[in-house]
Amino acid sequence: MKHVAHGMRGTRFYNIWANLKSRCLYKGNTEWERYGARGITVSKDWDMFLDFKRDMYASFLEHVEKFGERNTSIDRIDNSKGYSMENCKWATPKEQSRNTRRNRVLDMAGVSKSLVEWVESYNVPYSRVKARLDSGWDIERALTTQKRTKVS
Repeated sequence: MKHVAHGMRGTRFYNIWANLKSRCLYKGNTEWERYGARGITVSKDWDMFLDFKRDMYASFLEHVEKFGERNTSIDRIDNSKGYSMENCKWATPKEQSRNTRRNRVLDMAGVSKSLVEWVESYNVPYSRVKARLDSGWDIERALTTQKRTKVS
């Protein structure tokens, strides 16, 4: 196989590709248990860097322009599926943190959001809503019930 010089080795974009492959394919990677061991794969279409670049570089540059290089990382839309053009997008750290298996996703009126997103949109304390949900309240009641005030 002929090696093609692309001049991108060492760039953030190249490192993202190399790291996603490593955590899915190399048992020695510190992230292997969370990726490869769980069956998270990398599309055969992305075996070669230039194919990954063809599919993802333009959108990477758009995201970088808007959010900066440090705030641009690859995110799997469905965390149970592997890395592929259809299942990946660029995301900020905040978006990344909301797209994990640990997040509690709740449905209300046909809309699905993480608990963090719900409390932000209703401007109520996370700890109060979480405690209510843990006590068996439904999401709408937990978000909309006013906090009791003490009567003196």
